[in-house]
Amino acid sequence: MKSATKKSIQNNHADDYDPDSMIKFIDNVLNSTLDDFITIENNTVNLTELSRFNNNHFAPRILSLVKLEPFKFVKFNLKRPCLLWPDTFSCTKIGCNIQFCDRSELPKEYLGKCCFFGGIFFSTNFNSFFKPKAFDENCPTDSPKELSKLDQTLQQNNVQELNRLFECSRDDSEQSQYYDLVRNPERFTGYDGNQIWRAIYEENCFSSTKKHPQNNNILSLINTNSNDKFGCYEEYFFYRILSGLHTSITIHLTAIHHKFDNHFGPNPKDYYKRFYGMWWDCHADYLKNLFLTYLIELRALYRIRPYLLDKIQWNLIGDQVQAKDAINALLSTERLFRWHFDEKLLFKRQSIAERLGYVFNNVTFNIMDCVSCDKCRLWGKVQTNGLGTAFKIMLTKDMEKLRLSHHEITCLLNAVGRLSFSITQLVNFREIFERERMTGTNGFNNNNNNNRMDDKNFVGSFADFIK
Repeated sequence: MKSATKKSIQNNHADDYDPDSMIKFIDNVLNSTLDDFITIENNTVNLTELSRFNNNHFAPRILSLVKLEPFKFVKFNLKRPCLLWPDTFSCTKIGCNIQFCDRSELPKEYLGKCCFFGGIFFSTNFNSFFKPKAFDENCPTDSPKELSKLDQTLQQNNVQELNRLFECSRDDSEQSQYYDLVRNPERFTGYDGNQIWRAIYEENCFSSTKKHPQNNNILSLINTNSNDKFGCYEEYFFYRILSGLHTSITIHLTAIHHKFDNHFGPNPKDYYKRFYGMWWDCHADYLKNLFLTYLIELRALYRIRPYLLDKIQWNLIGDQVQAKDAINALLSTERLFRWHFDEKLLFKRQSIAERLGYVFNNVTFNIMDCVSCDKCRLWGKVQTNGLGTAFKIMLTKDMEKLRLSHHEITCLLNAVGRLSFSITQLVNFREIFERERMTGTNGFNNNNNNNRMDDKNFVGSFADFIK
């Protein structure tokens, strides 16, 4: 989904940007802190140090782990109807098509029992807070063909294992399908997600008396300069977390942008247009929110370390030795992590937990159902599910009673992996701008092999960006 930005930013002479200004902009972000919001005992959340921890230690491990079979498959029903506005699944572009594997075609012996990590499946029934609304959203006329198409190819020997893990998923239905996230990487598709982001920001209020700006300026909805704009502390916090997710997804699309002949790579011009423009300070806050969301999901992951190491039924998951070693390696980074905080201080009202459940149900099962780009819908559901799982973990007081499904753990790992990748791209884009400053060139150069990333191998080359 494309970042929601004003047209004035998009037309702000992106071809004439100054690489030196972009270098200073990124340096300003990395030299800032999150001390205005999160209190870390005996520590300062310096973003340079946090970025270095991520790039040198966490990112190589998480980006390698999510390519393993136990953690790269998800199960979703991407054919649920949109209930918020007229059905958007009418796009006739080739890039909007999807080929799926019909469950009826699978051998009966491949359908097994459901197994959940920890032995018990925990879920809560949520009711929708949404009523249908009249919005228009047309398929973008300039979307590159094939960019949003999903690859649903599955090896037959994976099906039995996947059914055992996902058969009782909350999202399970006859229309649910398995998706290989490595085969369906998140990247630029040309989809315009302004309406989706507007719905996410405007509809998920914590107070029924909440008043939003009357205009359609999404920037005003996520401006982080005023606590009063969002009322209570928890709501202000929640909007910053959503802003961090929004920022992360935007970075993915600028870092893995369509170039030519199915090649993808970083687009510094698009990065400038989305994050610099004419509101320098405001967009710096968006990037700071990325680190805040990263901290939240990372805290949740570290909090379930005993759960992952002691309660997981590893014998149900493919190469159990490889999977457990990868989890161990990932969680070992906690000894280098210095930014722990008390999650109890973030949510002081008990009612906030129930409200968060409703909010994430709305986002994942209502708003995301209205995304008309298949690949965007898939990754939107993965990342919002992952964030919802993180909040579930953070709000659990008695960790002995916590129960997580395979689906929840997979989404959390992939969600934090996407945030981690986004942070690596700050350094990557800075290096690109530095090269442009040295050579006197700028923009999106399709002939620059240094910025080229083959579609076939780009997942494996994530770590190449890490310095």
